[in-house]
Amino acid sequence: MASTSEIRNGLCIVHNHDIFRVVEFLHVKPGKGAAFVRTKLKSLTTGRVLDNTFPSGHKIDIVRVERRTYQYLYEEDNGFNFMNNEDFNQVTISKNLIDNARF
Repeated sequence: MASTSEIRNGLCIVHNHDIFRVVEFLHVKPGKGAAFVRTKLKSLTTGRVLDNTFPSGHKIDIVRVERRTYQYLYEEDNGFNFMNNEDFNQVTISKNLIDNARF
């Protein structure tokens, strides 16, 4: 668990049972009242953008997301095979995990 002081652009967090990437953020310290963090979050699963405000000191769950480039190789009965372009390792992904499976 981290707090809102660690929010930065590109950070991936869990919010409302979904994974979001912070597109932009702004720490606001009004003259009257408590400080807060205004954020624009983009869902990694649906692509929708959400404006959200967190109170200062609010606990957030940070998620580690890795991005790699894979090349499509072929289709089998149990799924699709991809190859990592850097180390040539092959990965099989089940057909039900891929939307719009037309390559």
